[in-house]
Amino acid sequence: MIPLSRRLAPEFPAMPASTSAGPRWEMWCDWCGEIHRHEPEAKHHKAGCAAGSGSPYRWTGYYLYPVSELGQASNVVPAVLRPTQHGFAKALKGCSSQVAAHAVRALLGTSKPKPCTKKQIGQAYVVVDGTRWHVRSEDGGLCEGEDLLNLAWMLYGLRSGAAAVQFLELLGCRFDDLAAIEIAHAVDRWTARGRPSRGGTAS
Repeated sequence: MIPLSRRLAPEFPAMPASTSAGPRWEMWCDWCGEIHRHEPEAKHHKAGCAAGSGSPYRWTGYYLYPVSELGQASNVVPAVLRPTQHGFAKALKGCSSQVAAHAVRALLGTSKPKPCTKKQIGQAYVVVDGTRWHVRSEDGGLCEGEDLLNLAWMLYGLRSGAAAVQFLELLGCRFDDLAAIEIAHAVDRWTARGRPSRGGTAS
């Protein structure tokens, strides 16, 4: 019988890469905000997340599948605005007492409370006005909203479920691995349904 932890294990794309240790698959871990390397096999893998990372993938592991031919590690990193050293969890650390008012600004790396915050990240401008935000790219493209989960993806490449769990833990919740994975799966399924609200109609 397949253990529960393995049945709950997520799937991630991986990029074949050549390393000094031989052929490897490199995957972007949205929980850790970094690349993990594994044996090049399409199967269940033990997570590369470090002890103390709080990652529930250390319990479930994950399944990997190749997405292309031999490439570079940068090819598996989502095209997000914040560099990998500015991890999602690090950005939120220490702001639990002011979450409601400052969560968005914490994501941007801006700690000063202002009615309106504008910050350039790479070639894009991120503007937060109250609870709304918008991102304008160099080519004039615009994305906007009030959903912090969308902003977490745009800035850090963090899937909605993983972001939701980390936001809840920021508020003081302390989940075991099973609860964290179940919450993440539920939020990811909600995202796949088009993010309907309780007052709306599910698609």
